[in-house]
Amino acid sequence: MVDIAQDVVVSEDDCGTINGIDRQAIKDGEDIVEPLRDRIAGRFILDRVKHPISGAIIVDFNEEVTDELAEHIEQIGIETVRIRTVLTCESKHGVCRKCYGRNLASNRAVEIGEAVGIVAAQSIGQPGTQLTMKTFHIGGAATRVSEENRVYLPYPCVIREIHGNVVELDNGNRLFTRKGHLIVNRVLQQIPLGGDDDLLANEGQQVLAGDPLVRRNGDRIAATEIGYVHHVDRRVLITAQPRRVDIRNGSELMVGTEQIVPEDETMAYFDPFAEPIIAEVTGTVRFDDIVLGTTLREEINEDTGKIEKKITEFSAETLQPRIVVETDDGDEAVYYLPGAAYLNVSEGDEVKAGRTLAKLLKESVKTRDITGGLPRVGELFEARRPRNPAVLAKIDGVLHFRGISKGKRVLSVEDFFGDEHKHAVPMGKHLLVRDGDTVEAGEPLCEGQTDPHDVLAIRGENALQDYLVNEIQEVYRLQGVRINDKHIGMIIRQMMKKVEIVSVGDTEFIFGQQVDRNRFRNENEKVIREGGQPAVAQPMLLGITRASLNIDSFISAASFQETTRVLTNAAIAGSSDYLRGLKENVIIGNQIPAGTGIRAYRDVKLFDENMENLDVTVQRILEQKRKEQEEREAEIRAEMMSEELGDPVTEVPTV
Repeated sequence: MVDIAQDVVVSEDDCGTINGIDRQAIKDGEDIVEPLRDRIAGRFILDRVKHPISGAIIVDFNEEVTDELAEHIEQIGIETVRIRTVLTCESKHGVCRKCYGRNLASNRAVEIGEAVGIVAAQSIGQPGTQLTMKTFHIGGAATRVSEENRVYLPYPCVIREIHGNVVELDNGNRLFTRKGHLIVNRVLQQIPLGGDDDLLANEGQQVLAGDPLVRRNGDRIAATEIGYVHHVDRRVLITAQPRRVDIRNGSELMVGTEQIVPEDETMAYFDPFAEPIIAEVTGTVRFDDIVLGTTLREEINEDTGKIEKKITEFSAETLQPRIVVETDDGDEAVYYLPGAAYLNVSEGDEVKAGRTLAKLLKESVKTRDITGGLPRVGELFEARRPRNPAVLAKIDGVLHFRGISKGKRVLSVEDFFGDEHKHAVPMGKHLLVRDGDTVEAGEPLCEGQTDPHDVLAIRGENALQDYLVNEIQEVYRLQGVRINDKHIGMIIRQMMKKVEIVSVGDTEFIFGQQVDRNRFRNENEKVIREGGQPAVAQPMLLGITRASLNIDSFISAASFQETTRVLTNAAIAGSSDYLRGLKENVIIGNQIPAGTGIRAYRDVKLFDENMENLDVTVQRILEQKRKEQEEREAEIRAEMMSEELGDPVTEVPTV
């Protein structure tokens, strides 16, 4: 890790970038894992932070967020702040002060010349040794926890919108036949309205604490919180900004729109141990490709003694078991069945919309095994492709099943322009989506681990950076270790320094070549100035070992691994090493370019209050001291000679 980051030094005050990253509080459900104030304190702001109601500027752009300002920003309800970060810094060598922010050792803005790359590597590596020790003592401590079976919020809210496929049930509730979500507003204040009350605030109006809302018997009732005014069911509500609450497939919704829900009251409930497949239309059941002994197996339930029908984990290319519901109008609704699904209906049954056709039992949720902590960090920093990767949706759109090809299910996502993008999913994998679902780009279509290279290809650099930072932090957080995001960001920045050429244009590059971002940018700027066609490249993610061997300095790379290969390639290519990093200068025996040794400090001249060059003054003083030393040595020699001869001491003339 030190090898990859050793050449990152704070090289300038401001790189002038216009790019940054949005930061929010990290939450696990409703629990705040890391508050917003901790994520923005000591960073420089890219976009002005304004008061959500008054519009007053709290922090201007390129201004540092102090601890007090960070606390204030969180208190007034701002949820997202765009900050400058080392991940988006555009310094040609190293990083700039404003993108790095506060030096955590001195609690002041970082100084030019600080070796922040080595600090980052040490800040991540040292707690890694604690991970190992803690894993050794606690290893294998994995427990099983069961999910809750209801959706609720720890504060009162008002339901604004309901999104998803729902079926009306006989009891008046609504059943989600697929995953959906609610849009809710947190209720901060409620004022019941009487018959003679006068409204002083309009629907949707933003109010500050102290603003009048209602006039009652000549008195004014004021807002106690900052928020938005909503009129619901003869009440005046002060609400926070809307938020999304996800509702899972098979949930029964017990609330309606514009309903006020008290805190901790159930909004929906579901079976936490089963994933149901629910009929969305009324009609007659027909089985397709469900063959007893091939795709269907009958089991006896040991608890009830009843016979249950279970879909087998089959691998036949031609059979795809599914339930078809035929309506009276002749329309058909098709429901594909995954392996290990239990059937709840028989062929020829008449079913109503909302009936469960089949269900897939889920194991109780298993907490992450602590022993997986350190290997997981290594896996992320080495950017390894997982053995069992999930297939991610390439675009936003509606999902359709397109049969089987070469032993894999073909899933097609149709975007909003009618274009289709196909995805191949192995037959044995459990699908997380169903025919007709709306999916987002980057959403997993089947079970498996997320491949960071897929995240980069589909969702881009910012999404990958967020994913890696959050995944790495999660491992350390489990052990109670706190590492600032900027240290992890520093390593990820180095892992993403290379780009791959996909279109050469009029540049000197060749197709498929991996080049440094700065070299790519400089070459394109030169070609554009000359009126040529610039090259096009795609971002790359390299593991820390590979990135260390691909850095510009062949001296540093050769001292790390594969010395013969690195030096041979450098000799064949006629490479030059400009000795910009710390390691190569240590090897050569030069002064390291960090601290007071950076190039910017080498030509510094000092002057006193009389504007006399202090270097000249120092030389004059040293010369005078040298002469005085020589005079003293001459006197001592003369005294020693006179003592030997017994003569009186004669005065030696001064030079």
